[in-house]
Amino acid sequence: MSKLVVDSVNLQLYGAFDAYHAERLAKAPSAVAALPSDVVCVQEAWGPDTRAAILDAASSAFPYDAVFDFDLDTVPNDPTDQNGVVPAPHTTPPCAAPNAAFDQFIECVQSQCVEPKGDASGRPVNDLSACLTRNCVAQTLPLLTGSSLAQDKACYSCGFVQLESFASPDQTRAACTQDPRARFAWNGNTGTFLLSRYPVKSSEAWVLPFTEFRVIVARAEVTLPAGESVDVYCTSLNEPQEGG
Repeated sequence: MSKLVVDSVNLQLYGAFDAYHAERLAKAPSAVAALPSDVVCVQEAWGPDTRAAILDAASSAFPYDAVFDFDLDTVPNDPTDQNGVVPAPHTTPPCAAPNAAFDQFIECVQSQCVEPKGDASGRPVNDLSACLTRNCVAQTLPLLTGSSLAQDKACYSCGFVQLESFASPDQTRAACTQDPRARFAWNGNTGTFLLSRYPVKSSEAWVLPFTEFRVIVARAEVTLPAGESVDVYCTSLNEPQEGG
């Protein structure tokens, strides 16, 4: 029987709240491509640019892959909750009602934590959490401790996942106040996929009922040189993170 070596790599490249995101993104693709394994389970490579960079760098060493795409309309394979009930879909945006605390939070992000500063269409800075800690604590805490706690937390959660995905202040405000589906980072896509030196005969993903981040269990059926087929499974179950 053929030998198969599998590596599992959690890159923690999850977006604007990721410390040293740009610096680590510059090195991660080549590091993954240099792995000596036969199959690599890549986790937390969030966002289309991150995934594309890794696939491009690894294409010679790992010419086969199992990549999956989802969006805000994706439904979990088993959406039932702990009581066996399927929750009703959201029909109103997370921050539909006027919320002064949310407005002040977004205004502070725009003023202090985007590039260029003050630009409503600006991109959140790398290590956004450090910028918020330095400049926007007074505007962030009311969303976590406010009098209308459920709504405030819904506003915070939406703002968090939008900014995490490098959405601008304008994009974040529009999504949270207008789109009932705006509850996932990276437009509901996943940061998990597999790379393989050997052909991938088939692949599938089981979508778990997580919030804020799209979590899946991925499977790839890999055909080894001697002709055997082996199923390789890949997942990361440590979500959600800051927004949890």
